[in-house]
Amino acid sequence: MIELTFIISALFAVIFYFFVRYRQTYWKRQKIPYVKPKFFFGNTKEVDTEIHHTVFWRNIYQELKPQGPVGGFYNYLDPVAIITDLDLLKQIMIKDFTYFTDRGNYHNITQDPVSGHLINLEGEDWKFMRSKLSPGFSTGKLKLMLPIIDRQIEILINVMENKMNSTGQFEVRDIMARYLSDILGITAFGIECNSLTDEDSEFHKMAIHSLATTRYKKKTLLESNRSLCQKLGIINTEKTSLKFYSDVVDGILHYRRTSNVERNDILGLMLNSKDTSRVITRDEILAQAAVFLVGGHETQLAALSYTLYELAIHKDYQQRARDEVEEVFNKNNGKLTYEALGEMKYVEQCINEGLRKYFISFSAKRETRKDYKIPNTDMVLKKGTLFQVPIYAIHNDPDYYPNPDVYNPDRFSPEETAKRHSFSFIPFGEGPRTCIGKRFAQTVTKSTIAKILYNFELSVDRTKTSIPLKINPEILFVTPMDGIYVNLKKLER
Repeated sequence: MIELTFIISALFAVIFYFFVRYRQTYWKRQKIPYVKPKFFFGNTKEVDTEIHHTVFWRNIYQELKPQGPVGGFYNYLDPVAIITDLDLLKQIMIKDFTYFTDRGNYHNITQDPVSGHLINLEGEDWKFMRSKLSPGFSTGKLKLMLPIIDRQIEILINVMENKMNSTGQFEVRDIMARYLSDILGITAFGIECNSLTDEDSEFHKMAIHSLATTRYKKKTLLESNRSLCQKLGIINTEKTSLKFYSDVVDGILHYRRTSNVERNDILGLMLNSKDTSRVITRDEILAQAAVFLVGGHETQLAALSYTLYELAIHKDYQQRARDEVEEVFNKNNGKLTYEALGEMKYVEQCINEGLRKYFISFSAKRETRKDYKIPNTDMVLKKGTLFQVPIYAIHNDPDYYPNPDVYNPDRFSPEETAKRHSFSFIPFGEGPRTCIGKRFAQTVTKSTIAKILYNFELSVDRTKTSIPLKINPEILFVTPMDGIYVNLKKLER
């Protein structure tokens, strides 16, 4: 009996060994350059524990870039491609988009309706929802939203002034996160969240909780085993978050339908859809509203926090930006208008440099819908292949941005921008699946930075804030280990 058990165990071990070896020779068989994997663990063993995934991507990209326009690595046993050539990247995301319409993100709409949002949707479902939501981010809609945003900024300025009077400083990420909960709550749900003035705001807690619990390995493991995980009913949204968003949306929908209230927010846009061929369901409304809150937090929190952090360190850049803001405000009688924001070119450069240096995530992902031959090569990406666009690595590539770890807004002057490839800076993605909220995010970020600079002089508290920032390896998005503490001095007007 013992001998039989030993033989079966040995046979299983041999089968397992050759199975792993076969899976981890995929790129070799495809004759595509790859990073040599560790047995079973592939190339991602240290991610989330020893290193942040942005460091991983930077290393993978730098190793594969000299070897050709596309390369491969392994997430445990699963082969993942990476695009390193910007010309190929542009062709894939725009000209040959029909091969790569889907992101390949894990979602389970039946058990987890929040996962059925625009970022995850595929095929005709994505086209339908994109067409319904796009009008909500038009120039006309943004102009209507700006007074609402401006009122929230004034509340933010008052809170910052109170912080200055009590402690002389504020912790950037906490205050900005609360402020964004209020902005996104009112523009997506049409409700006053009061996160800035209520320390115990449930709305804010849920938004931050969703961000802080996202892990790279959990995300990629679900995506690597989508069919199995869907059959098992595995969900990616925590039950507490799912219940919270469901209760909020159901309460708002009931109120608006029984009271005949109409609002120019994301919910209102979906509720008032005139498309008679298909009704937007309650679960679809829930998913789009929730992702607008959580997804909007990601980019804007990074843009605001890291831009303020860098400007607080670099007083010369801060003053140049302030001079521009003052000039524009003086021309517009101190009013914040959509057109005035368009004149703040240097402020935009400061924000773009922050997005470049601290790109919040790591990549844009696509799934190959049919075999795709890489132009001018013999390499083929087979149908179903997942590939990553290493945005963080591109943004920090010294070939495009010399001394990439140095913050320098002049990189984004018109003259410098014209010298670079158009796809060397793509914080919102590109092509038909570019971020639908791009202009909304830019409007919120620029108007907020402008008004803060108009009201305060900033300096970093170097006793509490690490320079450079230490990034937490356990969180998917680029998040500092410690806080960002900035001292405030009110400017007399």
